[in-house]
Amino acid sequence: MDRIAHSTAVDIGGGRRGFRSEDTVAGQEGTVVTATHLNATQEEMMAIIEKAGLAPDPGDLAQLLRAIRSQRLNFVTAAGVGGTANAVTLAFAPTFVDLADLVGVPLVSIAEADNTGAMTVRVDALAVTARTWPDGTALVPGDVKAGALIVERYDGTAFRMQQCLSPTQVAALSPRTNLLINGDFQLNQRAFAGGALANNVYGYDRWKASGASNMAAAGFGLALTSGEVHQLVEPAAWGFGNLASTMMTVSVEAPSHDLAVTLGSASGVITAGAGRRSVTLTTGAGDNGNLSLKIARSGGGACSFNRVKLEVGAGASPWMTRTLQQELLLASRYFTAWRIATVNGRFGLGMLIDNGDFMVNLPLLVPLRTGAPAVTYASLNRSVSFDSPITGVSSSAAYGNVFSVRFTSATTSGGPFICGLQAATAAAHLSLDAEL
Repeated sequence: MDRIAHSTAVDIGGGRRGFRSEDTVAGQEGTVVTATHLNATQEEMMAIIEKAGLAPDPGDLAQLLRAIRSQRLNFVTAAGVGGTANAVTLAFAPTFVDLADLVGVPLVSIAEADNTGAMTVRVDALAVTARTWPDGTALVPGDVKAGALIVERYDGTAFRMQQCLSPTQVAALSPRTNLLINGDFQLNQRAFAGGALANNVYGYDRWKASGASNMAAAGFGLALTSGEVHQLVEPAAWGFGNLASTMMTVSVEAPSHDLAVTLGSASGVITAGAGRRSVTLTTGAGDNGNLSLKIARSGGGACSFNRVKLEVGAGASPWMTRTLQQELLLASRYFTAWRIATVNGRFGLGMLIDNGDFMVNLPLLVPLRTGAPAVTYASLNRSVSFDSPITGVSSSAAYGNVFSVRFTSATTSGGPFICGLQAATAAAHLSLDAEL
Protein backbone atom coordinates (compact mmCIF):
# COMPACT_ATOMS: atom_id res chain seq x y z
CA MET A 1 0.00 0.00 0.00
CA ASP A 2 3.03 2.29 -0.19
CA ARG A 3 1.69 3.85 -3.40
CA ILE A 4 -1.40 5.37 -1.67
CA ALA A 5 -0.89 9.11 -2.05
CA HIS A 6 -4.30 10.58 -1.21
CA SER A 7 -4.40 12.98 1.73
CA THR A 8 -6.65 10.65 3.71
CA ALA A 9 -4.04 7.86 3.71
CA VAL A 10 -2.47 7.33 7.13
CA ASP A 11 0.58 5.72 8.67
CA ILE A 12 -0.23 2.01 9.15
CA GLY A 13 3.11 1.09 10.70
CA GLY A 14 6.61 0.46 9.43
CA GLY A 15 6.62 3.78 7.62
CA ARG A 16 3.97 2.57 5.16
CA ARG A 17 0.93 4.56 4.09
CA GLY A 18 -2.44 2.94 3.52
CA PHE A 19 -6.02 2.51 4.68
CA ARG A 20 -7.14 1.99 8.28
CA SER A 21 -10.47 0.59 9.40
CA GLU A 22 -12.57 2.52 11.94
CA ASP A 23 -12.10 1.23 15.49
CA THR A 24 -15.18 2.06 17.55
CA VAL A 25 -13.76 0.48 20.72
CA ALA A 26 -10.63 2.60 20.73
CA GLY A 27 -12.49 5.60 19.41
CA GLN A 28 -10.33 5.88 16.27
CA GLU A 29 -11.80 6.99 12.96
CA GLY A 30 -11.05 5.02 9.81
CA THR A 31 -9.63 6.30 6.52
CA VAL A 32 -12.03 7.91 4.08
CA VAL A 33 -11.90 5.88 0.85
CA THR A 34 -12.79 7.85 -2.26
CA ALA A 35 -13.13 7.01 -5.97
CA THR A 36 -9.63 8.40 -6.46
CA HIS A 37 -8.15 5.51 -4.47
CA LEU A 38 -10.16 2.86 -6.31
CA ASN A 39 -9.53 4.36 -9.74
CA ALA A 40 -5.77 4.46 -9.11
CA THR A 41 -5.80 0.79 -8.11
CA GLN A 42 -7.93 -0.15 -11.10
CA GLU A 43 -5.61 1.70 -13.51
CA GLU A 44 -2.61 -0.23 -12.21
CA MET A 45 -4.46 -3.52 -12.72
CA MET A 46 -5.57 -2.51 -16.23
CA ALA A 47 -1.98 -1.59 -17.10
CA ILE A 48 -0.80 -5.07 -16.07
CA ILE A 49 -3.58 -6.77 -18.05
CA GLU A 50 -2.93 -4.72 -21.20
CA LYS A 51 0.86 -5.16 -20.95
CA ALA A 52 0.29 -8.92 -20.95
CA GLY A 53 -1.57 -8.57 -24.26
CA LEU A 54 -5.07 -9.13 -22.90
CA ALA A 55 -8.13 -7.00 -23.66
CA PRO A 56 -9.54 -5.73 -20.32
CA ASP A 57 -12.87 -7.32 -19.48
CA PRO A 58 -14.60 -6.01 -16.32
CA GLY A 59 -16.63 -9.20 -16.11
CA ASP A 60 -13.56 -11.49 -16.02
CA LEU A 61 -12.31 -11.60 -12.43
CA ALA A 62 -9.36 -13.87 -13.29
CA GLN A 63 -7.70 -11.62 -15.89
CA LEU A 64 -5.16 -10.11 -13.52
CA LEU A 65 -4.07 -13.56 -12.38
CA ARG A 66 -3.67 -14.78 -15.97
CA ALA A 67 -1.71 -11.66 -16.90
CA ILE A 68 0.76 -12.19 -14.08
CA ARG A 69 1.13 -15.93 -14.79
CA SER A 70 1.69 -15.39 -18.51
CA GLN A 71 5.20 -13.90 -17.97
CA ARG A 72 4.61 -11.87 -21.13
CA LEU A 73 5.10 -8.82 -18.98
CA ASN A 74 8.84 -9.40 -19.28
CA PHE A 75 8.99 -10.68 -22.87
CA VAL A 76 11.16 -8.70 -25.25
CA THR A 77 10.82 -9.45 -28.96
CA ALA A 78 13.67 -9.11 -31.43
CA ALA A 79 12.51 -5.57 -32.21
CA GLY A 80 13.13 -4.65 -28.57
CA VAL A 81 16.69 -5.92 -28.51
CA GLY A 82 19.44 -3.40 -29.02
CA GLY A 83 23.19 -3.01 -28.73
CA THR A 84 25.54 -5.36 -30.53
CA ALA A 85 25.87 -9.13 -30.87
CA ASN A 86 27.91 -9.32 -27.67
CA ALA A 87 26.55 -6.28 -25.80
CA VAL A 88 22.76 -6.57 -25.74
CA THR A 89 20.30 -3.95 -24.56
CA LEU A 90 16.81 -5.01 -23.43
CA ALA A 91 14.11 -2.35 -23.29
CA PHE A 92 10.94 -2.65 -21.19
CA ALA A 93 7.84 -0.56 -20.69
CA PRO A 94 7.52 0.48 -17.97
CA THR A 95 11.26 0.57 -17.44
CA PHE A 96 13.09 -1.09 -14.59
CA VAL A 97 14.55 1.47 -12.21
CA ASP A 98 16.94 -0.71 -10.20
CA LEU A 99 18.87 -3.92 -10.85
CA ALA A 100 17.60 -5.21 -7.52
CA ASP A 101 14.08 -5.21 -9.02
CA LEU A 102 15.28 -7.79 -11.56
CA VAL A 103 16.47 -10.47 -9.12
CA GLY A 104 14.61 -13.68 -9.96
CA VAL A 105 12.52 -12.07 -12.72
CA PRO A 106 12.42 -14.25 -15.88
CA LEU A 107 13.39 -12.18 -18.93
CA VAL A 108 12.62 -13.63 -22.34
CA SER A 109 14.18 -12.32 -25.55
CA ILE A 110 15.12 -13.43 -29.05
CA ALA A 111 18.74 -13.09 -30.16
CA GLU A 112 19.28 -10.96 -33.25
CA ALA A 113 22.78 -12.22 -34.08
CA ASP A 114 25.34 -14.91 -33.31
CA ASN A 115 27.65 -13.94 -30.46
CA THR A 116 31.38 -13.74 -31.15
CA GLY A 117 32.61 -13.71 -27.56
CA ALA A 118 31.64 -13.07 -23.94
CA MET A 119 28.32 -11.24 -23.58
CA THR A 120 26.82 -8.44 -21.50
CA VAL A 121 23.25 -7.27 -20.95
CA ARG A 122 21.97 -3.78 -20.22
CA VAL A 123 18.35 -3.54 -19.10
CA ASP A 124 16.90 -0.11 -19.91
CA ALA A 125 19.36 2.47 -18.51
CA LEU A 126 20.77 0.23 -15.78
CA ALA A 127 24.38 -0.88 -15.39
CA VAL A 128 25.95 -3.20 -17.94
CA THR A 129 26.00 -6.74 -16.49
CA ALA A 130 27.55 -10.04 -17.63
CA ARG A 131 25.41 -12.71 -19.33
CA THR A 132 26.55 -16.24 -18.41
CA TRP A 133 25.50 -19.87 -18.43
CA PRO A 134 23.62 -21.11 -15.32
CA ASP A 135 26.86 -22.09 -13.58
CA GLY A 136 28.40 -18.67 -14.17
CA THR A 137 30.59 -19.76 -17.09
CA ALA A 138 31.24 -17.01 -19.62
CA LEU A 139 29.90 -17.46 -23.13
CA VAL A 140 32.22 -18.29 -26.01
CA PRO A 141 31.73 -17.57 -29.74
CA GLY A 142 28.72 -19.38 -31.18
CA ASP A 143 26.98 -20.15 -27.88
CA VAL A 144 24.13 -17.83 -28.87
CA LYS A 145 22.66 -18.16 -32.36
CA ALA A 146 20.51 -15.65 -34.22
CA GLY A 147 16.86 -16.44 -33.59
CA ALA A 148 17.56 -18.27 -30.34
CA LEU A 149 14.94 -17.95 -27.61
CA ILE A 150 16.72 -16.83 -24.43
CA VAL A 151 15.30 -17.12 -20.94
CA GLU A 152 17.50 -15.55 -18.26
CA ARG A 153 17.33 -14.39 -14.65
CA TYR A 154 19.43 -11.86 -12.76
CA ASP A 155 20.88 -13.33 -9.55
CA GLY A 156 22.34 -10.12 -8.15
CA THR A 157 25.63 -10.60 -9.99
CA ALA A 158 24.94 -11.70 -13.57
CA PHE A 159 22.14 -12.58 -15.97
CA ARG A 160 22.27 -16.37 -16.03
CA MET A 161 20.73 -18.01 -19.09
CA GLN A 162 18.31 -20.81 -18.31
CA GLN A 163 17.56 -21.50 -21.98
CA CYS A 164 19.23 -20.53 -25.24
CA LEU A 165 18.22 -22.62 -28.23
CA SER A 166 17.68 -21.66 -31.83
CA PRO A 167 15.41 -23.80 -34.05
CA THR A 168 18.54 -25.16 -35.72
CA GLN A 169 20.07 -26.09 -32.38
CA VAL A 170 16.86 -27.80 -31.26
CA ALA A 171 16.91 -29.88 -34.44
CA ALA A 172 20.61 -30.60 -33.97
CA LEU A 173 19.97 -31.99 -30.49
CA SER A 174 17.36 -34.41 -31.87
CA PRO A 175 19.05 -37.00 -34.10
CA ARG A 176 16.95 -38.13 -37.06
CA THR A 177 16.86 -41.72 -38.28
CA ASN A 178 19.76 -42.82 -40.45
CA LEU A 179 18.30 -44.50 -43.56
CA LEU A 180 21.63 -46.17 -44.28
CA ILE A 181 22.57 -49.53 -42.82
CA ASN A 182 26.13 -50.11 -41.62
CA GLY A 183 27.05 -46.46 -42.07
CA ASP A 184 30.19 -46.99 -39.98
CA PHE A 185 31.29 -50.11 -41.92
CA GLN A 186 31.49 -52.33 -38.82
CA LEU A 187 29.43 -55.22 -40.22
CA ASN A 188 31.24 -57.60 -42.54
CA GLN A 189 29.23 -60.82 -42.91
CA ARG A 190 30.88 -61.58 -46.25
CA ALA A 191 34.32 -61.53 -44.54
CA PHE A 192 35.54 -59.03 -47.14
CA ALA A 193 39.26 -58.47 -46.60
CA GLY A 194 39.29 -55.08 -48.32
CA GLY A 195 40.68 -54.39 -51.77
CA ALA A 196 39.32 -54.41 -55.29
CA LEU A 197 35.63 -54.92 -56.04
CA ALA A 198 34.06 -55.30 -59.46
CA ASN A 199 30.99 -53.30 -60.44
CA ASN A 200 27.89 -54.16 -58.32
CA VAL A 201 29.83 -56.56 -56.10
CA TYR A 202 29.23 -56.17 -52.36
CA GLY A 203 32.02 -55.90 -49.81
CA TYR A 204 31.00 -54.65 -46.34
CA ASP A 205 27.35 -55.18 -45.47
CA ARG A 206 24.98 -53.12 -47.69
CA TRP A 207 27.88 -51.39 -49.48
CA LYS A 208 28.91 -52.35 -53.00
CA ALA A 209 31.16 -51.03 -55.73
CA SER A 210 29.85 -48.75 -58.44
CA GLY A 211 32.19 -49.34 -61.31
CA ALA A 212 35.57 -50.84 -60.48
CA SER A 213 36.42 -49.77 -56.91
CA ASN A 214 39.03 -50.39 -54.26
CA MET A 215 38.20 -49.87 -50.59
CA ALA A 216 38.98 -50.94 -47.05
CA ALA A 217 37.33 -50.28 -43.70
CA ALA A 218 39.36 -47.99 -41.46
CA GLY A 219 38.19 -47.42 -37.89
CA PHE A 220 34.58 -46.29 -38.17
CA GLY A 221 34.89 -45.28 -41.79
CA LEU A 222 36.12 -46.17 -45.23
CA ALA A 223 39.36 -45.61 -47.08
CA LEU A 224 38.31 -45.46 -50.73
CA THR A 225 41.43 -45.85 -52.83
CA SER A 226 39.57 -45.53 -56.11
CA GLY A 227 36.11 -45.67 -57.59
CA GLU A 228 32.73 -45.17 -55.96
CA VAL A 229 30.92 -46.83 -53.06
CA HIS A 230 27.19 -47.44 -53.41
CA GLN A 231 24.20 -48.31 -51.19
CA LEU A 232 20.59 -48.83 -52.27
CA VAL A 233 17.93 -47.65 -49.80
CA GLU A 234 14.56 -49.38 -49.65
CA PRO A 235 12.02 -46.65 -48.65
CA ALA A 236 9.36 -49.16 -47.56
CA ALA A 237 11.74 -50.66 -44.98
CA TRP A 238 11.72 -47.26 -43.20
CA GLY A 239 7.98 -46.64 -43.52
CA PHE A 240 8.05 -44.45 -46.65
CA GLY A 241 5.94 -45.03 -49.74
CA ASN A 242 8.75 -43.41 -51.71
CA LEU A 243 11.34 -40.68 -51.28
CA ALA A 244 10.71 -38.78 -54.51
CA SER A 245 10.80 -34.95 -54.39
CA THR A 246 12.12 -35.10 -50.83
CA MET A 247 14.70 -32.83 -49.20
CA MET A 248 17.39 -35.06 -47.72
CA THR A 249 20.80 -34.59 -46.14
CA VAL A 250 23.88 -36.75 -46.61
CA SER A 251 26.61 -36.28 -44.02
CA VAL A 252 29.97 -37.80 -43.12
CA GLU A 253 32.66 -37.16 -40.54
CA ALA A 254 36.09 -35.78 -41.38
CA PRO A 255 36.20 -36.23 -45.17
CA SER A 256 39.83 -36.08 -46.27
CA HIS A 257 38.88 -34.56 -49.65
CA ASP A 258 35.81 -33.05 -51.28
CA LEU A 259 33.28 -35.82 -51.90
CA ALA A 260 30.96 -36.13 -54.90
CA VAL A 261 27.56 -37.33 -53.68
CA THR A 262 24.83 -38.69 -55.93
CA LEU A 263 21.39 -39.29 -54.41
CA GLY A 264 18.91 -40.61 -56.94
CA SER A 265 18.92 -38.02 -59.72
CA ALA A 266 20.34 -35.25 -57.46
CA SER A 267 24.01 -34.56 -56.86
CA GLY A 268 26.21 -32.29 -54.77
CA VAL A 269 29.53 -31.99 -52.96
CA ILE A 270 30.53 -32.44 -49.32
CA THR A 271 33.56 -30.27 -48.71
CA ALA A 272 36.62 -31.63 -46.93
CA GLY A 273 37.28 -30.74 -43.33
CA ALA A 274 37.06 -31.70 -39.68
CA GLY A 275 33.85 -32.58 -37.89
CA ARG A 276 30.53 -33.50 -39.44
CA ARG A 277 30.16 -32.21 -43.02
CA SER A 278 27.04 -32.44 -45.16
CA VAL A 279 25.16 -31.61 -48.31
CA THR A 280 21.37 -31.21 -48.59
CA LEU A 281 19.77 -32.43 -51.81
CA THR A 282 16.20 -32.70 -53.11
CA THR A 283 15.45 -35.91 -54.95
CA GLY A 284 13.71 -35.81 -58.30
CA ALA A 285 10.07 -36.56 -59.01
CA GLY A 286 11.16 -39.76 -60.74
CA ASP A 287 13.14 -41.05 -57.74
CA ASN A 288 10.15 -43.05 -56.55
CA GLY A 289 11.71 -46.50 -56.27
CA ASN A 290 14.70 -47.75 -54.33
CA LEU A 291 16.97 -44.77 -53.72
CA SER A 292 20.60 -44.95 -54.80
CA LEU A 293 23.37 -43.25 -52.82
CA LYS A 294 26.87 -43.07 -54.30
CA ILE A 295 29.98 -41.46 -52.82
CA ALA A 296 33.37 -40.89 -54.45
CA ARG A 297 36.18 -38.38 -54.27
CA SER A 298 35.26 -35.30 -56.29
CA GLY A 299 37.39 -35.46 -59.41
CA GLY A 300 38.47 -39.03 -58.68
CA GLY A 301 41.25 -40.55 -56.63
CA ALA A 302 41.69 -41.71 -53.04
CA CYS A 303 39.77 -40.33 -50.08
CA SER A 304 38.52 -41.33 -46.66
CA PHE A 305 35.46 -40.50 -44.55
CA ASN A 306 33.64 -41.81 -41.48
CA ARG A 307 30.10 -42.59 -40.29
CA VAL A 308 27.90 -41.94 -43.30
CA LYS A 309 24.34 -40.77 -42.63
CA LEU A 310 21.30 -40.21 -44.88
CA GLU A 311 18.30 -38.49 -43.33
CA VAL A 312 15.12 -36.74 -44.36
CA GLY A 313 15.26 -32.98 -43.84
CA ALA A 314 17.61 -30.04 -44.19
CA GLY A 315 20.84 -29.96 -42.23
CA ALA A 316 22.72 -32.80 -40.62
CA SER A 317 21.61 -34.01 -37.21
CA PRO A 318 24.10 -35.79 -34.92
CA TRP A 319 25.36 -39.27 -35.73
CA MET A 320 23.12 -41.85 -34.09
CA THR A 321 24.77 -45.14 -33.19
CA ARG A 322 22.59 -48.21 -33.20
CA THR A 323 23.72 -51.25 -31.24
CA LEU A 324 25.61 -53.91 -33.14
CA GLN A 325 22.64 -56.25 -32.67
CA GLN A 326 20.21 -53.69 -34.13
CA GLU A 327 22.47 -53.05 -37.10
CA LEU A 328 22.88 -56.78 -37.71
CA LEU A 329 19.11 -57.31 -37.72
CA LEU A 330 18.69 -54.53 -40.30
CA ALA A 331 21.49 -55.90 -42.50
CA SER A 332 20.28 -59.49 -42.23
CA ARG A 333 17.12 -58.61 -44.15
CA TYR A 334 19.38 -58.35 -47.22
CA PHE A 335 22.20 -60.76 -46.51
CA THR A 336 22.84 -63.41 -43.89
CA ALA A 337 25.61 -65.94 -43.50
CA TRP A 338 26.45 -68.90 -41.32
CA ARG A 339 30.20 -69.37 -40.83
CA ILE A 340 31.90 -72.06 -38.79
CA ALA A 341 35.67 -71.95 -38.47
CA THR A 342 35.97 -75.36 -36.77
CA VAL A 343 36.31 -78.50 -38.87
CA ASN A 344 33.25 -80.74 -38.27
CA GLY A 345 31.46 -77.82 -36.59
CA ARG A 346 27.72 -78.32 -37.10
CA PHE A 347 25.40 -75.90 -38.89
CA GLY A 348 22.26 -77.92 -38.16
CA LEU A 349 20.44 -81.23 -38.53
CA GLY A 350 18.33 -82.43 -41.43
CA MET A 351 16.94 -85.50 -43.16
CA LEU A 352 18.99 -87.50 -45.66
CA ILE A 353 17.07 -89.58 -48.25
CA ASP A 354 18.58 -92.59 -50.01
CA ASN A 355 18.92 -90.73 -53.34
CA GLY A 356 21.32 -88.30 -51.66
CA ASP A 357 18.86 -85.44 -51.18
CA PHE A 358 19.57 -83.75 -47.86
CA MET A 359 16.88 -81.39 -46.48
CA VAL A 360 17.75 -78.84 -43.76
CA ASN A 361 15.78 -76.05 -42.06
CA LEU A 362 17.86 -73.24 -40.58
CA PRO A 363 16.69 -70.33 -38.39
CA LEU A 364 16.86 -66.73 -39.65
CA LEU A 365 17.41 -63.70 -37.42
CA VAL A 366 14.77 -61.78 -39.41
CA PRO A 367 12.67 -62.55 -42.50
CA LEU A 368 14.61 -61.96 -45.70
CA ARG A 369 13.57 -59.28 -48.16
CA THR A 370 12.66 -62.02 -50.63
CA GLY A 371 11.68 -65.66 -50.21
CA ALA A 372 14.06 -66.68 -52.99
CA PRO A 373 17.56 -65.57 -51.98
CA ALA A 374 20.65 -66.51 -53.94
CA VAL A 375 22.44 -69.34 -52.11
CA THR A 376 26.21 -69.77 -52.01
CA TYR A 377 28.20 -72.20 -49.90
CA ALA A 378 31.67 -73.64 -49.45
CA SER A 379 33.21 -76.66 -47.72
CA LEU A 380 29.98 -78.30 -46.51
CA ASN A 381 29.62 -81.97 -45.64
CA ARG A 382 26.69 -84.11 -44.75
CA SER A 383 27.51 -86.47 -41.92
CA VAL A 384 25.81 -89.68 -40.72
CA SER A 385 28.38 -92.31 -39.82
CA PHE A 386 30.86 -90.80 -42.28
CA ASP A 387 31.25 -87.46 -44.07
CA SER A 388 30.25 -86.86 -47.69
CA PRO A 389 30.57 -83.54 -49.55
CA ILE A 390 27.57 -81.43 -50.46
CA THR A 391 27.53 -81.27 -54.25
CA GLY A 392 24.79 -78.73 -55.00
CA VAL A 393 21.50 -77.06 -54.11
CA SER A 394 18.38 -78.42 -55.80
CA SER A 395 15.83 -76.08 -54.17
CA SER A 396 15.53 -73.49 -51.42
CA ALA A 397 13.06 -70.98 -49.99
CA ALA A 398 12.75 -68.62 -47.05
CA TYR A 399 9.56 -68.78 -44.97
CA GLY A 400 9.41 -66.06 -42.36
CA ASN A 401 12.18 -66.81 -39.87
CA VAL A 402 13.07 -70.18 -41.41
CA PHE A 403 15.23 -71.00 -44.42
CA SER A 404 14.59 -74.40 -46.02
CA VAL A 405 17.19 -75.85 -48.38
CA ARG A 406 17.53 -79.17 -50.23
CA PHE A 407 21.15 -80.12 -50.94
CA THR A 408 22.38 -82.81 -53.27
CA SER A 409 25.05 -85.30 -52.23
CA ALA A 410 26.20 -88.82 -53.00
CA THR A 411 23.49 -91.46 -52.95
CA THR A 412 23.22 -93.70 -49.95
CA SER A 413 21.53 -97.02 -49.28
CA GLY A 414 18.54 -97.17 -46.99
CA GLY A 415 17.21 -94.20 -45.13
CA PRO A 416 15.90 -91.76 -44.47
CA PHE A 417 18.53 -90.80 -41.89
CA ILE A 418 18.90 -87.88 -39.50
CA CYS A 419 22.02 -86.22 -40.77
CA GLY A 420 24.22 -83.28 -39.77
CA LEU A 421 25.27 -80.37 -41.97
CA GLN A 422 28.91 -79.81 -41.01
CA ALA A 423 32.01 -77.83 -41.86
CA ALA A 424 34.54 -79.70 -43.98
CA THR A 425 37.21 -77.01 -43.50
CA ALA A 426 37.72 -73.82 -41.50
CA ALA A 427 36.43 -71.82 -44.49
CA ALA A 428 32.95 -73.40 -44.42
CA HIS A 429 29.99 -71.07 -44.93
CA LEU A 430 26.42 -70.91 -46.16
CA SER A 431 25.24 -67.48 -47.39
CA LEU A 432 21.89 -66.07 -48.49
CA ASP A 433 21.82 -62.98 -50.69
CA ALA A 434 18.54 -61.02 -50.84
CA GLU A 435 20.09 -57.68 -51.83
CA LEU A 436 18.22 -55.11 -53.90
